[in-house]
Amino acid sequence: MRNGVFAGWSAAIGRGTATYDPAAARSCVDEISNAGCDILDTASPEVCADVLVGTIELGGRCVIDEECAGNALCADTDCVGGEGICTMQSSGGDVCVADDGCVPGLVCEASLCVVPTSNRDGPCGGPTPDECPLDQQCVGATETTAGTCTTRAALQTAALGESCDVRSFSVLCQSGLRCAVTGFDIGTMQPEFECATPVGSGGACFVSAPSMCPSGEYCDADPMSLMFAGSCIALPGVGEPCAASLSGESCQLGLICIRGETEDICRRPQDNGQACDVDEMCHSTVCVSGLCVAPSVCAP
Repeated sequence: MRNGVFAGWSAAIGRGTATYDPAAARSCVDEISNAGCDILDTASPEVCADVLVGTIELGGRCVIDEECAGNALCADTDCVGGEGICTMQSSGGDVCVADDGCVPGLVCEASLCVVPTSNRDGPCGGPTPDECPLDQQCVGATETTAGTCTTRAALQTAALGESCDVRSFSVLCQSGLRCAVTGFDIGTMQPEFECATPVGSGGACFVSAPSMCPSGEYCDADPMSLMFAGSCIALPGVGEPCAASLSGESCQLGLICIRGETEDICRRPQDNGQACDVDEMCHSTVCVSGLCVAPSVCAP
């Protein structure tokens, strides 16, 4: 983050286009910590909006939202010299693209700023546009039938050795277990999933969610080739070919997999100001004219 949002915040503070309140930052962190997992289903504490306060008035040039005063945001509607324009957030009923385009207290639904509705335990997916709170999962939705928002705890019912389903999330494993791909059903032409226990370093494993292997290792099984059993092996380091891991991890923690013409290699992300060829090479995920730069509203 030091090359991403933090870099933008630091630059804004240095320019005097935003002020930083350390007391508000401490209170923001404390309130988020005290909220625990409930923060997933609520808006950020109000005090968090006071951590960075913008000084640029409406119509002024800006680089990031936090530089704009009040409820304004930095819009990319007229980018000149890499700067946008501070624009008032939309009110109720106004057209929007994302939640941050609406005034505090409203969300962007169906392209309009509206008062958020709690959909906890309600219908979701299918023919309805309704989404579940972040701590719930939509279960049972099809193209023509709405599903139901369900807590993950209510879905974690499968015991060791029992079937689970991470495709539809309709049945999850009990806490501490992993949903593993253990075989293939010829009759249904579908993979078979079963709850399994995590293993130690170098242990026998299946591809699973979450991974059965300890941190820093991955399972080298390949269900796509009907090789369901494998072993936990170390993730590759700097300069080594990326792992063909189905669990999403390709390199050691802190490294990224850079795609090449002949092979994919694990590399360290570049800091702002260092050379890059593609966005993925940068901590900031923004590469402009061969250099990593901090993200901004007008970054390509």
